[in-house]
Amino acid sequence: MIKFNIRFIILMILAWIFAYMQGGNLPYTFFYIFAVAFLISCILAAVYILSVKVYVEIPDREYFCGTEEQIIVTIKNKGVFFIPYIIIKNQMFKYLFNDYNGEVLSLKYGEELDLKYDVNFPVRGIYHLGRFNIWIRDLFGLIDLKKDDDKKKSIKVYPNIFNLNKNVFQGNDILKNTFLSKSNIEDQYYTRDMRKYKEGDSLKRINWKVSAKKQELFIRNYETVSGEEFALFLDMNENNYALDARGVKEEAMVDFAVSLVSDMIKKSVEINFILNDRHQTHFGINEKSDFEKLMDFFLEQKSDGNIAIEDCIDKNLHRITARSGIGIITPSVTEKLIRYVLHLREKGYFLLLFIMEENDTALKYKDVFNKLQIGYYHINSLIEQERNNKNNFSRENIR
Repeated sequence: MIKFNIRFIILMILAWIFAYMQGGNLPYTFFYIFAVAFLISCILAAVYILSVKVYVEIPDREYFCGTEEQIIVTIKNKGVFFIPYIIIKNQMFKYLFNDYNGEVLSLKYGEELDLKYDVNFPVRGIYHLGRFNIWIRDLFGLIDLKKDDDKKKSIKVYPNIFNLNKNVFQGNDILKNTFLSKSNIEDQYYTRDMRKYKEGDSLKRINWKVSAKKQELFIRNYETVSGEEFALFLDMNENNYALDARGVKEEAMVDFAVSLVSDMIKKSVEINFILNDRHQTHFGINEKSDFEKLMDFFLEQKSDGNIAIEDCIDKNLHRITARSGIGIITPSVTEKLIRYVLHLREKGYFLLLFIMEENDTALKYKDVFNKLQIGYYHINSLIEQERNNKNNFSRENIR
């Protein structure tokens, strides 16, 4: 993009009209001064824009939201002229910093300048940090040139993982066996019957002998004995986050969910992780590679569900074996959700409710949850406990 100094262009045109109409050496000399200055400005602007080079230094490692990282942007003048006026803007920095309007600077011949930014990535996602807008102005201030420079530099910022195991499950009878069991998952079930394979079922449950005879995939339908299978539902209904423009509340929910799954994997718990998004996405998580797929999925997936969390659970109840544990991660509870939770408890399911914001409805049923052995946790409190534990640990190390 190119922008001219309109007043100068008007004066140059007037000078040409005057010289053409008046004639003589002096009027044409006056016009030539304008013309030569304009030509020099065009040449300098072209040289400047080609001389400015931008580089981005990003350490090659994993990044997690909520942590501060330093990004170094280097601007170098590789030309032979002094560049008096440069504006550098990074498109992603506009999102990351509320008061960011770019950098204004000048560079001598061969000069190199490092700009350091301490960045705190608020939410997960892919951050394209190599996209720059560069404006330069010639020595006379007559021409502005702009170019877009994409260094193809991006980083993946994953959900933050907290160590919630002690804070959440210590002393909890409902899932004590689940999270303290050291035995293999398969030993904790007996085969109840066979059924046809459905999309999303664990491949480990396929009975290959029966499938070979029937020429169709069949899986073992297990009956749980001690609860080493756990179903976790994350409420990603878009209406829950309508007022969460920057996605901070949604990010806390996702951080908590992946932290919970991470702890379960360490204890060899088989997890059915179901999201209340538009597609009712399901993950069967048994090992580290499954967890890595989940983390990659969350890089770009945002809350876009359009049904209530209780309806999502009801639609996916066939994935859950009888008497297994069910965890529900939701921003807040409604009367409808609580009625459904009580219904599931009557059917023999063990339940845990993880709530982001405690409302009057949740507080009203706290005693009921306690009597029916329905676990109830406040997500913000659990995360705050973990942060305090980390701070205390750091202080002990210093001592």
